[in-house]
Parts: sequence; structure tokens; C-alpha cells
Amino acid sequence: MRDRLVRVEPDLGSVGSGRAACHGVLHCTPPRASRILDRMKSMNLIEKLRVNPGTKVDLRDHDPDATPGFKGKPDVDAILLKTCSRMAELQYLMYAENKRALLIVLQAPDTGGKDGTIRHVMTGLNPAGVQVKSFKAPTEDELDHDYLWRIHNAVP
Repeated sequence: MRDRLVRVEPDLGSVGSGRAACHGVLHCTPPRASRILDRMKSMNLIEKLRVNPGTKVDLRDHDPDATPGFKGKPDVDAILLKTCSRMAELQYLMYAENKRALLIVLQAPDTGGKDGTIRHVMTGLNPAGVQVKSFKAPTEDELDHDYLWRIHNAVP
């Protein structure tokens, strides 16, 4: 199992308009993204996907290809457009504030889609403000510590 650590730092230059940065990649309109997000809220998607503490879950009861709440790529692209626009705005604000950063940890087996996730989710951000750290199989020293120990060591 390989992990990826993505640290979105304040960018090192102007990001311009987040929407403009995203439009060229996704070809979706913000009003469509807003309608889809409104539909997700009305569907109570969070409640449908929530697993309450103490609840036992048998993964065999769930379709791994399911995409609840999404009818296909256009829905996902529209939501990604709205999200990446907001992320670009927040990246610029973090740069201006110069106090905070966003840390994203992805875990999946080889060919689990981590690289594609990083590529798509980070769409519209200034790449100068993004660091990616890859972790291979844990070393003996890493195995002697808790799961997140090596990730904590990689955070600047």
C-alpha cells in the first residue's frame, strides 16, 4: 500500500481567478455546479453515506463502483469545478495570511487512483503552492510507530 501526502501551501504568486483556471480544464458552468450541489443537499447525501460510530460495516454489502448522488461524469465535473474554484480562492487567502496550510493524506493500494485524484482535485491551484510526498512500503522503523508517524515526519 502506498500513500500520498499532499500539502497545499499558500501559492507563490497570483492565482488569478479560480473559475478561469478551472474553466479551461472542465468546460462546465458554475450555475450547473450550484444546481448539482443544491440537489446533493436535498438528497441528504451525507446522511446516506454516514457510518455512525460503533456501527459494524460489511464491505461486501456495498457496491465498490457505486457513485451515490452522481449520475455520471458531467455531475462530478461540475462539482469539481465549483470546488476547485473555492480551493483556488482559499489558496490565495492562505498566501495572503501566511499562517496556514491544507494537508491532504490519500491512502490506496498501487493503481488505486491517488495520482489521478491529486491531478484532478488540485486542478486550478497554483502548482508552485502544492507539494506532493510519496510513501513506499513502510520501513522497519516506520512499522515500529503509529500509522501516521511517517506522515508527521514529512510535514514541513
